[in-house]
Amino acid sequence: MKVRVLIALLLCCGIPAALTAQVPSQGHGAIYALAFSPDGKQFVAGMHGRAMLYNLSDWTVAATFTKIESAVRSLAFHPDGKHVAVGSGIAGKSGDLLLWDLTSPDKIRWYSPARDTIEALAFARDGSSLLSASFDSKARFYPQTFFAYGNKLEEHNGRVTAVAFSPKPQYIFVTGAMDKMVKVWDFRKTNVVVNFDQAAGGITGLGFLSNGDQFVGSSLDGNLYWWGVNYDQRKRIYSGYHFRTIAAHEGGVTAFGMSANQQRMVTGGSDKKVRIWKVDDGGLVREFTEPDLPLYCAALSPDGKIAAAAGR
Repeated sequence: MKVRVLIALLLCCGIPAALTAQVPSQGHGAIYALAFSPDGKQFVAGMHGRAMLYNLSDWTVAATFTKIESAVRSLAFHPDGKHVAVGSGIAGKSGDLLLWDLTSPDKIRWYSPARDTIEALAFARDGSSLLSASFDSKARFYPQTFFAYGNKLEEHNGRVTAVAFSPKPQYIFVTGAMDKMVKVWDFRKTNVVVNFDQAAGGITGLGFLSNGDQFVGSSLDGNLYWWGVNYDQRKRIYSGYHFRTIAAHEGGVTAFGMSANQQRMVTGGSDKKVRIWKVDDGGLVREFTEPDLPLYCAALSPDGKIAAAAGR
């Protein structure tokens, strides 16, 4: 049976819900990952065997990357807008991470492989470092983005599914996994300094607030969680706190994204709904009910005015 896949572009800031658009992905199967370019003019979608770059102005395909044998599970635009990190792999067998150079399609940088699929990617704000999350229960930290060897982060006891850098340079980053844990890491020492265990389900997404000390996580228990980290300069120790929980989706949050200006979040759930939230207080901004199947991924444009959601 041929499956037709649609990417739903949802205009979410003061624009009527009727002005949503559905962009065909040309029948290449389910879409597992989405990412907007830093200038908000393009977005990339990942599916089996390829990643497709779209122009947001007219929904045309700007480029297609096909040097991938398996499903693209995660995507992240480098802040320079010229490179896209692409995570893929075969479940239970392999995990591949590469850097797609949009200015020179034949120039590919491969990173050290994982033993299972790459499920999440994140660049530091200045683009100097890269994080990946894999179903082999490990995250990987690449201190230098363009140097393809990183450090294995082996503190989780379940499939790692979410990663995020603090916007504060070389401060902390976070990882989340199906073990229901969120771990805070010291950037310079690459060791865990705080653990959070409030979630009753696996962690599906992470994103920092603009202050760099607080962040939000989404979970398969259906909730959004707000956490924070303090650092005592005199004692040189970290401490953590949980300060907000909001019920986001019945059946679990399956997709999560945050705008680059850190003002809005987008979530998709098993309830087939897409919701836009305020990052600072968790207020609900918009809800979309166009999808007729659960969502695999969601993303927001840098200014938080356009949300993209996709699945099967």
